[in-house]
Amino acid sequence: MSSSSVVSSLGAAAGQAPGGAPPSNQVGKDDFLRLLMAGMSQQDPSSPMDAQAFVAQLATLASVEQLQGANARLESMLVAQAANNQLQTAGLVGKDVTYATDAVELAVAGDQATVGVRLEADADAVTVVVKDARGNVVRTLRSGNMDAGIGSVKWDGMDDDGKPVPAGAYSVQVTASKNGNNVAAEACRTRRVDAVSYAGGFPQLVVGDTTLNLADVLEVRAP
Repeated sequence: MSSSSVVSSLGAAAGQAPGGAPPSNQVGKDDFLRLLMAGMSQQDPSSPMDAQAFVAQLATLASVEQLQGANARLESMLVAQAANNQLQTAGLVGKDVTYATDAVELAVAGDQATVGVRLEADADAVTVVVKDARGNVVRTLRSGNMDAGIGSVKWDGMDDDGKPVPAGAYSVQVTASKNGNNVAAEACRTRRVDAVSYAGGFPQLVVGDTTLNLADVLEVRAP
């Protein structure tokens, strides 16, 4: 008997779950075994199934079972790894993290602020340009030698005319060079982690009113 006639004779039995559940698009090992046994029971006695074909189908069944078992073990490992990552991330609460950002704030007019700077290499000239919300340059800060890594430049809260600027949010742009050659640089900020959020289905760090992805963190330090 052909495979198509075997499937037809089984009807909905092979594709329907127990208890009258809707048919599934996936064939499980039980369905596979029922199809195999149905084919054997309905084969022509004068032309039985080839032994090699029978062994090949059994090997296919064994492979399916092995793959199902491997998938189940992999899912368990992924769940365990996710739980472990969440526990490790929770340990960052109370730590100081440095992250890339071009924002700097003045709580009080004329107050001082610290602009974090991260350099890819040593530099002999670092320039920090402070802009207001409209993009206007309010202050240009210049620093001399600075080592590679994370450093900082102080801003006294004054504009280029020596007048205090209003409290609020400002943006900064950092450039650096060594012997006239550009050095990769970016602005950053260091703040303490207040909490860890899992609202998005993955851990994010809460620092003040900012939520950070772990990929945004440049450095973690003990307080």
